[in-house]
Amino acid sequence: MIQIDLQQIAVAVEGNGDLDHLITVRTLQTEGSSSRIVRYPDATIEAVNGGVLDVTSVHRLGREVEIEETIRSRQGTNVSREYDVDLPGIYAMTSGRRELRQSRTFFLAIEFLNNEEMQVTVLPGSFPCQWIVNDDLHNVGMGETYRFAVQVTQHGMATGKGQVTRIQSDQTGVKFARSTAWERLLEDEDGDSV
Repeated sequence: MIQIDLQQIAVAVEGNGDLDHLITVRTLQTEGSSSRIVRYPDATIEAVNGGVLDVTSVHRLGREVEIEETIRSRQGTNVSREYDVDLPGIYAMTSGRRELRQSRTFFLAIEFLNNEEMQVTVLPGSFPCQWIVNDDLHNVGMGETYRFAVQVTQHGMATGKGQVTRIQSDQTGVKFARSTAWERLLEDEDGDSV
């Protein structure tokens, strides 16, 4: 459905046309940095809501399951990896940076809002940097919660377009919103919506 690319300075999110996987994550491992994705199967969005995560407090999310890479390519000392994410839940995504010998970690919550939309939330404690979603550039700062919703079905069929339906931040509010068929259906059932 969508691809999250952590290889550049800004994180890029775009549709990838893949119907087999919800999210494909691209990471970069450079000399002196790491690349990995971990899922916390026992953690819930309610457990981390309002809290800030970091590498020292992440243990409170419970056990972790490492996601195995599906594709690896090497160029010199840089290793590009792809991971497929197919389950909702809380994830930690670590990727190195090209120009610095360090790693960036992002904490993401993936959940389904209804049978039509998936929501990806960048949780507080994630590495502060620019995110490019639906051609919208946003600087996610320390302690900020940034989220976007993606249409995963259309007329009951899976769609690989990865269309973003909503972008919002707890600090700047809603930046983009497009009503979905689900919302239009609910409005049609409301007698006062005419």
